[in-house]
Amino acid sequence: MPRWRASSRSGRRRSTIGWSRPSTSCRATRLRPDSPTYRNRETFDLTGDNQVTVYVPAGCAHGFQALTEPADVSYRIDRAHDPSEDVAIRFDDPELDIPWPLPITLMSERDKAAASLALATARLT
Repeated sequence: MPRWRASSRSGRRRSTIGWSRPSTSCRATRLRPDSPTYRNRETFDLTGDNQVTVYVPAGCAHGFQALTEPADVSYRIDRAHDPSEDVAIRFDDPELDIPWPLPITLMSERDKAAASLALATARLT
């Protein structure tokens, strides 16, 4: 189940995503148009063995896909969660062209209804 999330411009939330049991793949990309690394992306494998933690600064989107069944992920944000700040972006948005490691077999209704990057951009900048 891939998830691709960002925080609205009003939120500017920072996140950390911690290691998972047994295995999860995490993607992050910068979505600030004024950044020299705009739309650059990084891939991280989060496992119980490597115990990697990824810091996702404001202005970046992140997504993850469980590689094992089950998979537990530790996710923290820098303040109380406000669902109105959440911006969901389609996992298969062609502008982002994110390669997911496994075929998509399960997805929440919210993720199925996520906007394209083009439609979500107004809330991100």
